[in-house]
Amino acid sequence: MPCARILVALLLAVTTQAGAQTVVRSVSFRGNRSIDEATLRAAIATSQAPIPYRLALTRWIGLADAPVFDEMEFRRDVLRIQALYGVRGFPDAVIDTSLRRRDDKLDITFRITEGEPVVVDTVMIVGLPGGPADGLLKVLPLQTGNPFDRLAFQTSVSVLEALLRDRPWYSGW
Repeated sequence: MPCARILVALLLAVTTQAGAQTVVRSVSFRGNRSIDEATLRAAIATSQAPIPYRLALTRWIGLADAPVFDEMEFRRDVLRIQALYGVRGFPDAVIDTSLRRRDDKLDITFRITEGEPVVVDTVMIVGLPGGPADGLLKVLPLQTGNPFDRLAFQTSVSVLEALLRDRPWYSGW
Protein backbone atom coordinates (compact mmCIF):
# COMPACT_ATOMS: atom_id res chain seq x y z
CA MET A 1 0.00 0.00 0.00
CA PRO A 2 2.80 2.54 0.72
CA CYS A 3 4.21 1.88 -2.78
CA ALA A 4 0.83 2.70 -4.32
CA ARG A 5 0.68 5.99 -2.40
CA ILE A 6 4.17 6.91 -3.52
CA LEU A 7 3.30 6.07 -7.12
CA VAL A 8 0.11 8.17 -6.96
CA ALA A 9 2.02 11.06 -5.38
CA LEU A 10 4.69 10.80 -8.07
CA LEU A 11 2.07 10.79 -10.83
CA LEU A 12 0.34 13.81 -9.34
CA ALA A 13 3.64 15.67 -9.06
CA VAL A 14 4.58 14.90 -12.67
CA THR A 15 1.09 15.82 -13.92
CA THR A 16 1.00 19.03 -11.89
CA GLN A 17 4.48 20.01 -12.99
CA ALA A 18 3.70 19.35 -16.67
CA GLY A 19 0.43 21.28 -16.49
CA ALA A 20 1.96 24.33 -14.84
CA GLN A 21 3.58 25.73 -17.98
CA THR A 22 2.95 25.60 -21.70
CA VAL A 23 5.66 23.65 -23.48
CA VAL A 24 6.65 23.86 -27.14
CA ARG A 25 5.99 20.49 -28.69
CA SER A 26 6.93 21.38 -32.27
CA VAL A 27 8.24 24.25 -34.39
CA SER A 28 7.81 24.14 -38.15
CA PHE A 29 8.41 26.46 -41.11
CA ARG A 30 6.29 26.82 -44.25
CA GLY A 31 7.10 28.78 -47.39
CA ASN A 32 10.86 28.97 -46.87
CA ARG A 33 12.51 28.30 -50.20
CA SER A 34 15.64 30.45 -49.98
CA ILE A 35 16.73 29.75 -46.41
CA ASP A 36 16.89 26.18 -45.18
CA GLU A 37 15.12 25.00 -42.04
CA ALA A 38 18.35 24.36 -40.11
CA THR A 39 19.41 27.99 -40.57
CA LEU A 40 15.99 29.24 -39.49
CA ARG A 41 16.02 27.02 -36.39
CA ALA A 42 19.47 28.33 -35.47
CA ALA A 43 18.26 31.92 -35.84
CA ILE A 44 15.42 31.70 -33.31
CA ALA A 45 15.29 31.25 -29.55
CA THR A 46 12.13 29.14 -29.46
CA SER A 47 12.93 25.46 -29.82
CA GLN A 48 10.82 22.37 -30.04
CA ALA A 49 10.73 19.48 -27.64
CA PRO A 50 13.43 16.83 -28.07
CA ILE A 51 12.51 13.35 -29.28
CA PRO A 52 12.49 11.80 -25.76
CA TYR A 53 9.78 14.30 -24.78
CA ARG A 54 7.65 13.25 -27.72
CA LEU A 55 7.72 9.64 -26.53
CA ALA A 56 4.87 9.15 -24.10
CA LEU A 57 6.75 6.77 -21.79
CA THR A 58 9.76 9.01 -21.14
CA ARG A 59 7.47 12.02 -20.75
CA TRP A 60 5.19 10.11 -18.39
CA ILE A 61 8.11 8.96 -16.24
CA GLY A 62 9.40 12.52 -16.16
CA LEU A 63 12.73 11.81 -17.86
CA ALA A 64 12.26 14.35 -20.63
CA ASP A 65 11.82 18.08 -20.40
CA ALA A 66 10.50 20.31 -23.12
CA PRO A 67 11.27 23.96 -23.63
CA VAL A 68 8.77 26.27 -21.99
CA PHE A 69 7.00 28.74 -24.24
CA ASP A 70 8.27 32.29 -23.78
CA GLU A 71 5.91 34.69 -25.52
CA MET A 72 8.40 37.58 -25.59
CA GLU A 73 11.11 35.43 -27.22
CA PHE A 74 8.52 34.12 -29.67
CA ARG A 75 7.67 37.68 -30.73
CA ARG A 76 11.38 38.39 -31.11
CA ASP A 77 11.74 35.21 -33.19
CA VAL A 78 9.37 36.66 -35.78
CA LEU A 79 11.60 39.74 -35.97
CA ARG A 80 14.74 37.57 -36.09
CA ILE A 81 13.44 35.62 -39.08
CA GLN A 82 12.39 38.82 -40.82
CA ALA A 83 15.84 40.35 -40.22
CA LEU A 84 17.53 37.19 -41.51
CA TYR A 85 15.52 37.37 -44.72
CA GLY A 86 16.44 41.04 -45.04
CA VAL A 87 20.14 40.23 -44.70
CA ARG A 88 19.77 37.48 -47.29
CA GLY A 89 18.28 39.81 -49.90
CA PHE A 90 14.54 39.52 -49.20
CA PRO A 91 13.62 42.84 -47.57
CA ASP A 92 9.87 42.41 -48.19
CA ALA A 93 9.58 39.01 -46.51
CA VAL A 94 6.48 38.64 -44.37
CA ILE A 95 6.46 36.30 -41.39
CA ASP A 96 3.12 35.07 -40.08
CA THR A 97 2.59 32.55 -37.33
CA SER A 98 0.02 30.03 -36.26
CA LEU A 99 -0.18 28.51 -32.81
CA ARG A 100 -2.07 25.33 -32.10
CA ARG A 101 -2.61 24.59 -28.44
CA ARG A 102 -3.45 21.17 -27.06
CA ASP A 103 -3.78 21.21 -23.30
CA ASP A 104 -0.38 22.44 -22.09
CA LYS A 105 1.41 21.69 -25.39
CA LEU A 106 1.95 24.12 -28.23
CA ASP A 107 2.65 23.55 -31.94
CA ILE A 108 4.15 26.61 -33.64
CA THR A 109 4.27 27.21 -37.39
CA PHE A 110 6.11 30.12 -38.98
CA ARG A 111 4.52 30.91 -42.35
CA ILE A 112 6.96 32.76 -44.57
CA THR A 113 6.16 34.75 -47.68
CA GLU A 114 9.58 35.58 -49.08
CA GLY A 115 8.60 38.14 -51.69
CA GLU A 116 10.90 39.21 -54.50
CA PRO A 117 14.64 39.32 -53.76
CA VAL A 118 16.98 42.19 -54.44
CA VAL A 119 19.13 40.61 -57.16
CA VAL A 120 22.80 41.42 -57.80
CA ASP A 121 23.02 42.93 -61.27
CA THR A 122 26.78 43.26 -61.61
CA VAL A 123 29.89 42.53 -59.56
CA MET A 124 32.98 44.46 -60.59
CA ILE A 125 36.43 44.85 -59.12
CA VAL A 126 38.24 47.94 -60.35
CA GLY A 127 41.61 49.46 -59.58
CA LEU A 128 43.64 46.29 -59.17
CA PRO A 129 47.08 46.21 -60.74
CA GLY A 130 47.40 43.98 -63.77
CA GLY A 131 44.07 44.56 -65.46
CA PRO A 132 40.74 42.72 -65.22
CA ALA A 133 40.06 40.48 -62.27
CA ASP A 134 37.61 38.08 -63.94
CA GLY A 135 39.24 35.00 -62.42
CA LEU A 136 39.01 36.53 -58.97
CA LEU A 137 35.29 37.25 -59.38
CA LYS A 138 34.58 33.53 -59.69
CA VAL A 139 35.85 32.76 -56.18
CA LEU A 140 33.86 35.47 -54.40
CA PRO A 141 30.63 34.51 -52.61
CA LEU A 142 28.75 37.51 -54.04
CA GLN A 143 27.71 36.55 -57.56
CA THR A 144 25.74 38.22 -60.34
CA GLY A 145 22.17 36.95 -60.57
CA ASN A 146 21.93 35.87 -56.92
CA PRO A 147 19.95 37.65 -54.21
CA PHE A 148 22.02 40.39 -52.57
CA ASP A 149 23.24 38.68 -49.42
CA ARG A 150 24.94 41.08 -47.03
CA LEU A 151 26.98 38.24 -45.53
CA ALA A 152 28.22 37.22 -48.97
CA PHE A 153 29.06 40.86 -49.71
CA GLN A 154 31.04 41.27 -46.48
CA THR A 155 32.83 37.96 -47.04
CA SER A 156 33.74 39.05 -50.56
CA VAL A 157 35.19 42.29 -49.22
CA SER A 158 37.20 40.36 -46.62
CA VAL A 159 38.53 37.94 -49.25
CA LEU A 160 39.66 40.83 -51.45
CA GLU A 161 41.31 42.61 -48.52
CA ALA A 162 43.16 39.44 -47.54
CA LEU A 163 44.36 38.85 -51.10
CA LEU A 164 45.61 42.41 -51.43
CA ARG A 165 47.35 42.21 -48.07
CA ASP A 166 49.00 38.89 -48.90
CA ARG A 167 49.93 39.63 -52.51
CA PRO A 168 49.90 43.35 -53.28
CA TRP A 169 52.37 42.78 -56.08
CA TYR A 170 50.54 39.92 -57.82
CA SER A 171 49.10 40.88 -61.19
CA GLY A 172 47.97 37.51 -62.54
CA TRP A 173 44.45 37.34 -61.11
